[in-house]
Amino acid sequence: GYIYEIIPLDYDNSGRPQHVRINHFRGQDTMPINEFRLAVGPDLVRSTKDLTVEYLDKEIVFSGHGWGHGVGMCQWGAKALAEKGWNYKDILEYYYPGSTIVKMQNAN
Repeated sequence: GYIYEIIPLDYDNSGRPQHVRINHFRGQDTMPINEFRLAVGPDLVRSTKDLTVEYLDKEIVFSGHGWGHGVGMCQWGAKALAEKGWNYKDILEYYYPGSTIVKMQNAN
């Protein structure tokens, strides 16, 4: 049916909405943003960071930033740093400042 409005809700600290409200011809529904993204298509809504919704005639245009899950490390950025000669520890410390890298012992 006809969708009148899609409203991102409950933004977290990273700028990603946690839910989306869909106002349609039968009323409204609210769903988790990840379910919405997968239902629409992850290639169409690549990232929900700073998600905006624009209405153009009979089309709905989604805009945001990136193609990611919001855990903090860009795969392409890490690849570029590795190609510049950075090692894995430097790359991890760059993306996760203040973290500590330790070697885990085998539990067996």
